[in-house]
Amino acid sequence: MTQGNIDDRQPLKDKAFHDRVFGKIFADRGYLGKELFEQLL
Repeated sequence: MTQGNIDDRQPLKDKAFHDRVFGKIFADRGYLGKELFEQLL
């Protein structure tokens, strides 16, 4: 969860964040952008 004035995509770009998350992340592919979508896939 992020504050209202924070870009929600920024934490998803952090590799350390990926290491702490278990399960699935759901988001709109268009909102993420192609590069971040492929990184998360």
